[in-house]
Amino acid sequence: MIYVWLLLAGGIVSFTHVYLVWKNRDGVRYSISEHAVADTKSYRTYAAAHLITDIFFVLYAYEFYHQMQNQNLLFELVIAFITLDILQAVLPSKGKTKSIHFASAYLSWFIYQLVGVLSLFLLHISQPYFAISIAVLSPVLLMFIYMHFKRDKLWPYQLLMVPLYVLFLLFVTIGSSSI
Repeated sequence: MIYVWLLLAGGIVSFTHVYLVWKNRDGVRYSISEHAVADTKSYRTYAAAHLITDIFFVLYAYEFYHQMQNQNLLFELVIAFITLDILQAVLPSKGKTKSIHFASAYLSWFIYQLVGVLSLFLLHISQPYFAISIAVLSPVLLMFIYMHFKRDKLWPYQLLMVPLYVLFLLFVTIGSSSI
C-alpha cells in the first residue's frame, strides 16, 4: 500500500494543479494558488485536493518513515510539512490571508525538500535507485533556487516540481525497500 498512498497523493495534487492552471488560464497569475482563487469552485477544488493529498501523504510517511525506516525525525518533518500545507490550502492567496498563505506555502515546500535531502543521507538506498533519486531531485532543487531569481511566474516551476518530487520519493522508497 505504501506505493499506492504516495502515487495517490502525488497524482491528485499534480492533476489538480494542472487542471486549475488550465481552467483559469485567462489571466496573468503568479502561482498555482493564485489560479486557485480565481473563483470559488477553483478554490474549493484546490483546498479539497490538498486535504485529500495530505491524508494520503501522511499514510505514506507513517508507513515508510515511521514504521519501515524508523526515522522519526523525517516523519515529524513530514507532519510539519502537512500542517503547513493544510494551512496554505485553507487560507486563500488573496486579501488579508495572502501573506500567511505565502509564508506557510513557502515554508512547507522548504520542509518538503529538506525531507528529501535528509532521506538521501539517513536512509540506506540501494543502487541504481540512489543515483536515480539524486538525478530526479536535482532539477527540483535547482528550480527552487532559480525561482528566487526569476520571479515573474512561479506556477510553471510548481507544475514540474511537485510530480518530480513524488517521482524522487518513489525511487527512494523502492531503493530503501529493496535492501
